Amino acid sequence: MDQHKLYRTIKELGEKKFRTDKQLLAHVLRNIIRKEEIPIKGGRIWTLEPEKATYRLVRQYGDMTPIAKDFRLHVSDYPPFQQLHRKGTVFAKETSSYLRRKGIKLYSATGVGEKVPWKNQFLFQYVIGINADFLKDDMRYALNIVGNALTSALRNRHIESKARLLEADLDRAYEIQKSILAEH
Repeated sequence: MDQHKLYRTIKELGEKKFRTDKQLLAHVLRNIIRKEEIPIKGGRIWTLEPEKATYRLVRQYGDMTPIAKDFRLHVSDYPPFQQLHRKGTVFAKETSSYLRRKGIKLYSATGVGEKVPWKNQFLFQYVIGINADFLKDDMRYALNIVGNALTSALRNRHIESKARLLEADLDRAYEIQKSILAEH
């Protein structure tokens, strides 16, 4: 993975404004797929649904057969997803017969976002999956950097959002207090 392209992609996280977390993740995934010299066939963004113990597909990109909208993977069927909280990025052979029929044989999974408790372990809020004919170890390191940068960007977005809400609450409290007190 070209370090200069990786740096530019990460730098954009702080420069561009995204309405949602998923738009931010989608932007980075598209950049990774478009700019790579290695033959990445496609990528996906999965979001955790802890109450169902599944990851749901929210976006997919690349030159691959489309996967059914809202397709779900059960966490218990995907040990690599359970390892992400320790490793950040894992490489694995696809075990789902449905996804194998869609052309995914080998994939990388990178954990992104908050770590959510699940059955005495932690799962990432999002997983970015990339499939290719081959994956090199230097790509694992680069994807770990991307995962950490995205996690930081998401955390900053949430902190900024909470700060804006707090400021709005303080403004409302000020207006209420002002309306109650005598003007002089």
